[in-house]
Amino acid sequence: VVSDHDLSRIPVTGPMIVVANHPHGIMDGLLVGSLLHRVRDDFKIIINEAASMPGLEDRLLFVSIFGSEREKAKKNIQVMREAVEWLQAGHVVMVFPAGEISAIRNFNEKMALDNTWNTNMIRLSMRAKAPILPLFIVGQNDAVFLKLGLIHPLFRTLQIGRVTNQLRNRTVRMRVSQLCSCKTLEFIKSDIERVNF
Repeated sequence: VVSDHDLSRIPVTGPMIVVANHPHGIMDGLLVGSLLHRVRDDFKIIINEAASMPGLEDRLLFVSIFGSEREKAKKNIQVMREAVEWLQAGHVVMVFPAGEISAIRNFNEKMALDNTWNTNMIRLSMRAKAPILPLFIVGQNDAVFLKLGLIHPLFRTLQIGRVTNQLRNRTVRMRVSQLCSCKTLEFIKSDIERVNF
């Protein structure tokens, strides 16, 4: 669910990179895709090759997480080129800069946080001259998911279907921030500071 005010912050035309936290997993892409579809229909989502989103296959750009570093780099450079071309044509690219589902860092934590956001979205924005629109997806996965993920990341991966099913009949709130222009980002010294901005 998103308010009409927040929905009005999504530009109906022009290039844009949408970034969001990643609290739930695959459902986050479906939620953001559904939100964007209410305003415009020209978006692609960058996700890792291990994920899938039924019904959105033609909208996905898959980054490589498997294979040698050289193979991954070659594949991912091609994906970034496709994303730049898509943006330069005036369209939207959606990315989850954390690259993985929000997690806790120890057994005493109760609030899941995103991993440090990758700065590639900044370089993508600067190269394509596309502004960035931050979204915030409210919520997190249950304690079982979070605590098993501390034991081994594979345990977290094996639960994605279960936690996705838990969200099917729940309301998930999203917040849309203000668009951040490339000119604004140019005044900030480093990519890390730009991400934190």
